[in-house]
Amino acid sequence: MDLQVPLIPIFGSFAAVGLTWIFQPLFSAVFASDLQWEYKTIGEKHSNCSTPLVSIVIPAFDEEERLPKMLRESHEFLRTERGQALIVQLKNCSKSIYPEIDTTTRCIEWVIVNDGSRDETVRVAETTVLEMQSPDSWGIVTLSTNSGKGAAVKTGMLQANGVFRVMADADGATSFGPGLENLVHELERQILGVKDHRGARMLAVFGSRANLQNDASIKRSLVRTMLMHAFHFFVGILVSSRIKDTQCGFKLFTKTTASLIFSTLHLHRWAFDTEVVLISEEASITLLEVDVPWREIDGSKLNTSRFALAVNSMCMLRDMICVRLCYLTGVWKIATKTDS
Repeated sequence: MDLQVPLIPIFGSFAAVGLTWIFQPLFSAVFASDLQWEYKTIGEKHSNCSTPLVSIVIPAFDEEERLPKMLRESHEFLRTERGQALIVQLKNCSKSIYPEIDTTTRCIEWVIVNDGSRDETVRVAETTVLEMQSPDSWGIVTLSTNSGKGAAVKTGMLQANGVFRVMADADGATSFGPGLENLVHELERQILGVKDHRGARMLAVFGSRANLQNDASIKRSLVRTMLMHAFHFFVGILVSSRIKDTQCGFKLFTKTTASLIFSTLHLHRWAFDTEVVLISEEASITLLEVDVPWREIDGSKLNTSRFALAVNSMCMLRDMICVRLCYLTGVWKIATKTDS
């Protein structure tokens, strides 16, 4: 008896499963409920900080051990002579591209985004800030559930009010002071080179660890090295070849850029940085990249086993493919409402 295998239904089933997996980020964005969060002011509310010069957005998930040190070091730097010189540079940049905004108060806003932490992240953050007796404006945004780094950064950036908005990781892997100096110097250099300064409102500066890729002091397994190069290859094809390091957690945005990008952003997990770059490309935002000092910090929440790294890499590749297809087909569109 001649048995014929029904190949078409089998291939159809595999294709359906494959497409469902590829477009999983789209389905998640469609069916996900609005992010629920609460904002709490730490210390006294500063009435003269309605439009801060700079907002520093810090996503944090179970960071009770690493966050206090990062907050103290960052806050102390901005009180040094070098830190105050940076504030003056930012004020000059603000006057050039946002002349209608009064930033004479030099107000600094800190927005800590608690991404549904299970530990004492909120308590230690509040204690640290109160102990510092800081004159700055401080607040904690708490997401009702753990929603992912992309969701935390998105919420913090849209809650922030600064003329400039800096994304900084809670682990302090990027040295805050020297890193911020590099970002601001690159920002200032770009603004000085633009004839129509208001055109510089659509601008973002990405911190980069690309200069460390061949550093012998950074220990990587063969698997991690191969996955890193493969990831960069696909970023160049699917997203942009202009940015060498999309995943560094240290970035600076103008308020106009932050409003447009994070009002548009759909991805809530690790691959959100690649969508940030793709949105910037689609919206003709000027992207700059500058090296920042970076070091490995113990206590990563990311599973670094070979299997987990391979799975995470595949998921990030899937997310990039989905994002590219969604914008290419017009399923996802760039937000039209931005801060002017």
